[in-house]
Amino acid sequence: MFDSWRIVTFVSCLVCVIGSSGCSSRNITVNDLEYQIQQELPVGSDVTQVVQYLETKGIEHSSYMQSERTILGIVRGTSMNWPISGSITLRFVFDEHGKLARHEVKEVFTGP
Repeated sequence: MFDSWRIVTFVSCLVCVIGSSGCSSRNITVNDLEYQIQQELPVGSDVTQVVQYLETKGIEHSSYMQSERTILGIVRGTSMNWPISGSITLRFVFDEHGKLARHEVKEVFTGP
């Protein structure tokens, strides 16, 4: 009888953990990031400003890729719905003078 109670308790806890994994782990959306970038990184910003922004926000990013004049970033775990997880990818493209020409913000999903 005692073992049955432990099994029921374990299964109930497991169901709660799996069920709660449908919640977003980081409360940020594509629209949020797009707005922030437009406000804080206008066209013409330099590479240093973009890197500083990404680091201040705690956004994982590449270093400046000179040959492509690009910096890539990613915010992982923006949405979770087991077994699918969402992330937001960022791409900053610079002109030949190292000034921000444009950026892209996209949501991507991974899973089976």
